[in-house]
Amino acid sequence: MAPESSIEEAPKTESIQENWPPTLQVPLAKGVIWSCLIILEGVIVWRLVSPKGLVNVLMQGMHLLLVLFVLVQFGRFELKKMVYYVIPSKREFFFWIYAGIGLTAYYLPLNFWEGFGPQPPDFVFQYLCLFIGGVILAPIEEELLYRGLLYGTIRTKYGKFKAYVISISIFVFRHKRLWPYIIEGYWDLFFVYLIALTVLACFLTYLYESKRSLLLCMAFHSSANINVTITPLLGFLYGGYIVGK
Repeated sequence: MAPESSIEEAPKTESIQENWPPTLQVPLAKGVIWSCLIILEGVIVWRLVSPKGLVNVLMQGMHLLLVLFVLVQFGRFELKKMVYYVIPSKREFFFWIYAGIGLTAYYLPLNFWEGFGPQPPDFVFQYLCLFIGGVILAPIEEELLYRGLLYGTIRTKYGKFKAYVISISIFVFRHKRLWPYIIEGYWDLFFVYLIALTVLACFLTYLYESKRSLLLCMAFHSSANINVTITPLLGFLYGGYIVGK
């Protein structure tokens, strides 16, 4: 007869993964190593260079291409299958785009004033570059990293609850915009952005868990970043002007 322990172990393994698709599963060691390497590389590069404007967009683009190349060629991850595992309907796709824009509407009163008054000659160009990076490049990279790779790794090994808590925490505190508010003592703004990022991360993680679609996560994330990047430009159109060098 087979030992009793083997009979009891089968339900435990099944209950941890809870029908998490094999295509989306990521081995623990492999996922942790590559997630840490990508995050560490990003922190080092941006701390050393601190790029702005067009340089920032170019670096973001090259960084994304590098991440994709390394994960596919050396990590052997099936990123295409992760992104297109489930293709959402047009109705669902646009619903979550509108939801992303509505969810971040609080940025309008918070950042609108940044465009007021005198602005440098390259103000519009700088924010257009920020828009490209925030709405197009960043959502693709962050969804591949935080949902596809990091969440998929923890979800595969430890189940849904731990995957939610760990991946959301890393996603939130990895955002560099939070830390200047602590350093400068703007605790009210810090808690506003902390809550906002946490809510956004919960929605994104829920989408990946329930809809099995990184494509939908990318669309929602991109639309959520629209208000963040375009609000100062709207403020500039309302009450700003360019001053010479």
